[in-house]
Amino acid sequence: MRLEDYIEQVGLHVKEYLPKELRNAELLIRPQRKNNELLLHGLAFIIPDQYICPVLYLENYYQAYQNGAKMEDTFYHIGKDYLSALRSINMQGVDLSYEHIKADIFPCVVNAERNRTMLKTVPYQKMEDLAILYRCMIHELDNRSGSILVNDTMLDGWKISQGELHNQALKNIGRVFTLDFQPMETVISKLLGFRNPVNEFANNESGMYVLTNKEKYYGASYLCCPDILKWVSDKIKGNFLVLPSSINELVILKEIDEIDLIDIKGMVEMSNVMGVSEAEYLSDNIYRYDGKNQTLSMITENELQQGMSLLQ
Repeated sequence: MRLEDYIEQVGLHVKEYLPKELRNAELLIRPQRKNNELLLHGLAFIIPDQYICPVLYLENYYQAYQNGAKMEDTFYHIGKDYLSALRSINMQGVDLSYEHIKADIFPCVVNAERNRTMLKTVPYQKMEDLAILYRCMIHELDNRSGSILVNDTMLDGWKISQGELHNQALKNIGRVFTLDFQPMETVISKLLGFRNPVNEFANNESGMYVLTNKEKYYGASYLCCPDILKWVSDKIKGNFLVLPSSINELVILKEIDEIDLIDIKGMVEMSNVMGVSEAEYLSDNIYRYDGKNQTLSMITENELQQGMSLLQ
């Protein structure tokens, strides 16, 4: 069965499997564009006087059906999961007023070209080929967390400027997330179950590091944080290249003389093709951080072709 046919069946029959709290609610199924224009089909129930409602993405349940689950069982789980999310929101008392939520706003970076439709409806700042967006962390009662994207309507209602929003988001990032910066060797050794070196930074022969947060959630947001970039430069004692692994993490490469930029860019492109999902793709470009001037800039095609030595 095709996804379109499954969605049609959901619309026709899912209410038969709903708890009584939702049977009189209006069912709404709409395609929604996520990061990088990825199209997902969101299901929601419109309840009178409900200020905010959860959204379930039907692709998850369709995949379960494709893997052998009975269609009726997926309908049951849609109703069960939605009621659970709805109760969590209601008990938490979600308040999207600025004074209530401002401490939970954080920045994230996405590819500007691949999100050009979304950028028409949200506040953002351009940064090279990327766009800085803003999200609000929502904490649920079962210790799970999610976030919602700040849009133009929310910003207008808050009656603050985009500059104030940006500054507040940067101010929050150290509170919302816990910085995670490790040598690549340490990351790989942990994945393989090996014991970490005693002095992990001293033993980092490759000069490669992973920059993200402990939550592995929009970890590439540190690209727009001047204090963090300077801290990294001080930590590794020099300039560095930024390789955009995904929207969730960055690879930092300490700058050395006679570095082959074309090979590095090829490595990024291959990694994006082989190991990064469409929803998490960030960029095929590489960036350079100048510790002396504290500036971040994208490596240009001209610099790539010249095979320039980066050290100054």
